Amino acid sequence: MQVRRGYVLLSNLEESTLYVSLGKMAIPFGLTDTVNPFTASTVWHAFGGLAYGLNGGYKQDGSNINIMAVQDGSQFRAENVPVDDSNVPSKLNNYVVDVNYTFNVMPDTSLLVGAPYINGSTYCQEFPITHFSLYQEENRAYDIYTRLDGQNW
Repeated sequence: MQVRRGYVLLSNLEESTLYVSLGKMAIPFGLTDTVNPFTASTVWHAFGGLAYGLNGGYKQDGSNINIMAVQDGSQFRAENVPVDDSNVPSKLNNYVVDVNYTFNVMPDTSLLVGAPYINGSTYCQEFPITHFSLYQEENRAYDIYTRLDGQNW
């Protein structure tokens, strides 16, 4: 058995627009939150982070704001901020913010538009990228994404 994610999620979206989770989960950086081996893409492999952290958000009427404090170090996929000049993760010293909005463009068809930001990405080293090593300088990353969902096509 292999556990890729394990977290506690506290929310009741019928009574509150806020949610919070704690544990090992996908970082909220765009549309990269799958670990399915049959649908994993190059984008997921490069930017789909899994890390320990504290995640909080707001969700209402198509709006979604997601902020995650990430326990960082070079041992996690897609994010890297050193911890006291070490590559050993032990502090919540990185963060990710994702803001998106979903709205109807036609009957039974919706469009999701979003933009995430990560304070320290893995791509902060010279080529080739190596895991478990310190970086030379911090490299922030951002993205813009969309997804069109239709029920009749």
